[in-house]
Order: sequence, then structure tokens, then C-alpha cells
Amino acid sequence: MQLLSFILIFGIAIWLSFFQTFSRFAQRWQELFWNWDFSLLDPTESVRLKNAWSVFLYSIEAGIGEEAARYINLVLLLVIFKSKKWQINGAVLGSAILFALPHIGNAFASELKQTPLATAFQVIDTFGFGCFAAVLILYSGKLWPTMVIHALYDILTFSETPLTQDGVGIFGGNIGSLIHVIINLVFWVSFAAFLLIRNRKLIKQNVQILTQVQKTDLTIS
Repeated sequence: MQLLSFILIFGIAIWLSFFQTFSRFAQRWQELFWNWDFSLLDPTESVRLKNAWSVFLYSIEAGIGEEAARYINLVLLLVIFKSKKWQINGAVLGSAILFALPHIGNAFASELKQTPLATAFQVIDTFGFGCFAAVLILYSGKLWPTMVIHALYDILTFSETPLTQDGVGIFGGNIGSLIHVIINLVFWVSFAAFLLIRNRKLIKQNVQILTQVQKTDLTIS
């Protein structure tokens, strides 16, 4: 049952990644949740990066590197907040903030061609995903699921072609983009809260294992 639950959770997270990507330029309500037009994605015609190799390498690097950093931040925060009643919640929120804020630097990355407003929306997006990813690590006790989901989402995002940048659609314009970001934030945070509440006992067990390993490593060093 635990394996089936994990497969279901992993599958929903994959679906949310596709939803978050395609809903940005959906022309009809059906295209929000299904009937996605994959012809709008092409890594060889990326509007953000110069070629397909950059799309895949950048995405895989971010998936591995940023999720490894998340794991380290999460474990350290769990150790720091060990004596607090809100240890788990504090570590999840803290790691999500530490993950989101560095994305502010994307506004100054010439290769990404990202506006300050788009960067602000990205910071909100990454905070929501960061909450979910931290909980998924604590729930599964593994790092690879968040690496896969993170890399997949980045590949989808960086594969967007100029056809997706016309500002029209259900969430067209700045107001529409803000609504879209809020919807994504609610989805990710609600999913994370559900996992925290539904699987509190398992998560506490995994937290105990993670903090004990961390204390052992510190003692040895």
C-alpha cells in the first residue's frame, strides 16, 4: 500500500508539472487539465535557451544540484529546529524559502531573457513547489523523485517556443499570470499540507532517521 501511495503521489506531481506548464498558454478550459498541445514545446526552438542541449543540460543540472541543496538545507533545518514543536513545518517552509529566493538572480541572467515581473512570479512558483518537494523528501525518504520532477518541469518550461509567448489565452496578461501563479501556489502547498497531515507518523519516522544520520556525521567529523 505504501508503494502504491507513492506511485499515486509521484504521478500527481508529474501531472501538476504538465498542468503548470500548459495552463499558462491554454486557449480553452479543456486545455488546462488535458488535451495539451505538445506541438507548442520544442527544445530546438526554445525561447529562453539557445539550443536543445542547453535545455536538457540546464534542466538536469538544476534538478540534481538544486534538489541536493534542498536536501542539505532541509536536514540542517530539521536539526536546528529539533527541539521545536513546529520542527517539521518550520524546516519545510524554511527550505522552500531558501530554494525560492535565489531565483531572483534569474532576472539578471542574460541567457534566460527573463523580465523582473516574470522572475517575481517564478519566485512564488518555486516557493510552492519547494514546499511540496521538501514534504516529498520527508515522505519518501528519497531524493531522486524530486530530482526527476524538477528536471522534467524545467525541460517543459525551457522547451516553450515563441508560439507560447503571445500573452493571450485564459491566463493572458499580467493579471492572468498572477492568477495562474496563485493557482499553482495553492495546488502545490495544498498537496504538501495533505501529505504532511495524512502521513504524519511516517514523516516523523523519516525525520528521526535523517536527524540521527546528520548527528552521527557531525560527531565523526
